[in-house]
Amino acid sequence: MTPVTAVRPVWWNWITLGSGVLLTLVATLEMRSDAQTTDRRELELVGNEIAAKVRTRLHAHAQVLRSGAAFFATASPVTRAQWRTFVEQSKVSLNLPGIQGVGFALLIPPNGLEAHQEAIRAEGFAEYRVWPEGDRPVYSSIVYLEPFSGRNLRAFGYDMLSEPVRQAAMEQARDEDVAALSGKVRLVQETAEDIQAGTLMYVPVYQPGLPTGTDAQRRTALLGWVYSPYRMTDLMQGILGGEDRYDSQSAELAIYDGDRIAPETLLYDSRPAGAANDPAAPRATTLPLDFNGHRWTLSVARPPGYPSPSRTLPVLLVATGGGLISLLVAGLLQALMRSRLRAVQLAEEL
Repeated sequence: MTPVTAVRPVWWNWITLGSGVLLTLVATLEMRSDAQTTDRRELELVGNEIAAKVRTRLHAHAQVLRSGAAFFATASPVTRAQWRTFVEQSKVSLNLPGIQGVGFALLIPPNGLEAHQEAIRAEGFAEYRVWPEGDRPVYSSIVYLEPFSGRNLRAFGYDMLSEPVRQAAMEQARDEDVAALSGKVRLVQETAEDIQAGTLMYVPVYQPGLPTGTDAQRRTALLGWVYSPYRMTDLMQGILGGEDRYDSQSAELAIYDGDRIAPETLLYDSRPAGAANDPAAPRATTLPLDFNGHRWTLSVARPPGYPSPSRTLPVLLVATGGGLISLLVAGLLQALMRSRLRAVQLAEEL
């Protein structure tokens, strides 16, 4: 009997230890899952907050452009000096930091191109021309853009209808009478340094007194577009205050043009290195941002190596505590079994 009796404590010890480890593992995984769920919900809240800020700012920009279109409707023809005064009095750079400028692009029929160029040259711009050159069914030209200095001088005379991405947004604004966002572009204001992704917003300007009830009437009545170009990093720093942390927790933001997440659609990345966030990462969440039919996709992620003590400490405590308790229980059971076995042996000897 002694050999059989001696084996039992060993098996009971292993069963007890294995049960404790299994229960500890289950509790640890459950705690870790809860922590990840909480972390993802916090990221979603951060993402929704950022999306609300961006959406509010875009609508504010659209309102400024609407005001510019109304100015053309009431003060036509608008002179260069009047446009400068309008933009300066709007305090755009103060109230909407991050905006590159507010301008007006004139629609030019092919038979009016030469007359238009001569009229602008007569204002004192002897080398003015509509560019790029070439025969097209219709032309446009950036004739006003404030502030009319620095990078913005590079855009003077540019025909935005000559570029497909810009043209699509301009035609949407014209046909739907809405503030329309373009897709991702490289602005003509860019130089060889500090290159940023760009986008533009357009609002149509119709000739006063003409009907605009149908698409055909709006196309006939179109005078041009009030618009704003945006360098995306400057724009987002103006909206978010240049911060890379959007709440008490650390977060990184990337914005993509459209639904597709790829390097070629990346508009903005909060990390200085410019590496896009991985939307499939466990610590990332994506959400759409729609503006008058145009979509951006926001990706909010935890940075690599971001350990949150409030999340990891409970998991470590459960794992460590459960393991220690399992060992203590197994040790205590082994001691009890040995004492019982020793008592049995002493009884048999007696």
